[in-house]
Amino acid sequence: MSAGNIVKSLCEFFVYKSPPRVGNFFPLSNDIFNLDLCAGEIALYSYLMRMEDRKTYSCYPSFKTIGKALRMSRNTVMKYVHSLEEKGLITTEHTSVITSAGLKRNGNLKYQLLPIKSAVDEFHQKQINSGGIK
Repeated sequence: MSAGNIVKSLCEFFVYKSPPRVGNFFPLSNDIFNLDLCAGEIALYSYLMRMEDRKTYSCYPSFKTIGKALRMSRNTVMKYVHSLEEKGLITTEHTSVITSAGLKRNGNLKYQLLPIKSAVDEFHQKQINSGGIK
């Protein structure tokens, strides 16, 4: 196997690909329950997975949209987004939009879902480093 093929194989191995949707359903890994997440964090992660574009692995719902769907306040959504970022399940990126008047304004966050397995591995490593399981 040539060096180029090895690199290509490694790149394909480490690229995160969400499982395909089946009808109106999407698979959520059982590993999500191994991360010591509260119900709100699981609900938010599930909602983002539902909204995710399976080609770009990202989505752009506003805090207000998420809050309305999950019956949470904007502040609670913000808290859970921050928590999921800290736990390595998502990344966020600020976006901007140009209004019809030509003004630049802040847009919604761009959410990128990360592989649950890497978050589980990180969670277990933190437990080992802290000297025990909660």
